[in-house]
Amino acid sequence: MSACALCASLAFAALPHGTAAAGVTAESPAPEVLVPNVVFYYQTHNLDCEEAAVAMALTHQGIVLDQDDILRAIGSNQSPVRVDPNGRMRWGDPYASFVGSVDGFEFKDTGYGSAYPPLVKVAREHGAKILRAGPMTVDSVYGYLWSAHPVVVWATWDWKWHDRNDYLAFDGRWIPWIGPYDAHVYTVVGIRPGEVLVDDPLRGRYWVSMASFEAAYSDFMEAIAFA
Repeated sequence: MSACALCASLAFAALPHGTAAAGVTAESPAPEVLVPNVVFYYQTHNLDCEEAAVAMALTHQGIVLDQDDILRAIGSNQSPVRVDPNGRMRWGDPYASFVGSVDGFEFKDTGYGSAYPPLVKVAREHGAKILRAGPMTVDSVYGYLWSAHPVVVWATWDWKWHDRNDYLAFDGRWIPWIGPYDAHVYTVVGIRPGEVLVDDPLRGRYWVSMASFEAAYSDFMEAIAFA
C-alpha cells in the first residue's frame, strides 16, 4: 500500500534452510531462524505491496502466482473518496476488494490497497495452506517465525507508529487508516534476538529491529501466517 514510485520486478535466490522449532515463542533461545525457500519479488505497481508480499509467501509452498493474477482475482472498488455530511471520509472496503487504483497514491487518496480476507481467499484457491489470518499479536508473529513459517504483515512504511484516522467504508465497516502517512505490507522471513528479517517489496530484504517492527505493526495488528 505504499505510495512510493514503481520499482522494477526482480527475484532473488531463496533463503537457506532454517532450523524450525515448533511451539517456541519470541523468547526462543535459538540464535537465528531463516524461513527457507522464499523467493523475493519487487512489487510491480505503486500500491500492490500486499499482492507482492503474498506472492512471496506462496513460494515457500512451491506456489507461483503473478501479482496481476492476484489483483484480478480479488477485484477492485474504483469509487473515489468522498466526505459525507457528517464530515467523515468514505471510501471502499479493503476487506472486500482492492480499494482505488493500484497505480494511484495514498497521499492523493487515489488508491489504498487490500486487507487480508480477499488475499487469503485467493491463496487458498491456489492450494496454499494458511495457519492463521486476521488480528494477530506480535508474539504470535514471532512464534510463527521461530517455527520457520513466513508471515505477511500490515504495518507502516517508515517503521514508526502513527495516529489512526480510520475511515468509514461505503458498506459501513470502519477501516484502519493512518493517512496522510503510508501503510505498507511486508513478508517476514527470519528472526533472531532483537531483530526480524523482512522482504520489503519496494526496498528489498533487510533486518529491522523488533522495537521498530512492533511500533509499525501496532497500527494494524493484522497478518497472514503461511504454513
